[in-house]
Amino acid sequence: TDLRQVQLQARSELTKHEQAEKEIVDSRGSEQAVWAGHFGKSEETRRELEQELRTLQRQRAARDSSPRSAKLEALQLRARQRWARAESRLAALETTSCQGDLEVLTRKLDEITARCQDLQHAVLNGSNDQRLRVSEGPEVRTEPSGSAGAVAAS
Repeated sequence: TDLRQVQLQARSELTKHEQAEKEIVDSRGSEQAVWAGHFGKSEETRRELEQELRTLQRQRAARDSSPRSAKLEALQLRARQRWARAESRLAALETTSCQGDLEVLTRKLDEITARCQDLQHAVLNGSNDQRLRVSEGPEVRTEPSGSAGAVAAS
């Protein structure tokens, strides 16, 4: 009787496992069918897109081969090149102009610094009758007044 119970139990488990296997195989089959459908739709979409791409490429080639289009593209290219040259020239001119202004201002600063040093030297040495001028600037001089070394700018 124990043997029969074990056999019955084994048969019931075998039946249960076979049923589970059948459900798994069926579900895998239906999943595979769904994925095959998705794949088919994707392939169809790919073919349509490739066809559309070929059509667009032919249209572009026809458009690009027209003399008017080629002329316009050449004009556009020349305009871009002229624009780039103009921008580079402008940058070079701005740099050159700024450098020239800097050199002029540096020379003026050096002259004014030298004049100031001369004035300080004159004041320290007590020489009240010297007159020093800064080119293109205000006249800087020492006033021969009663006080020692009064400085005035006019």
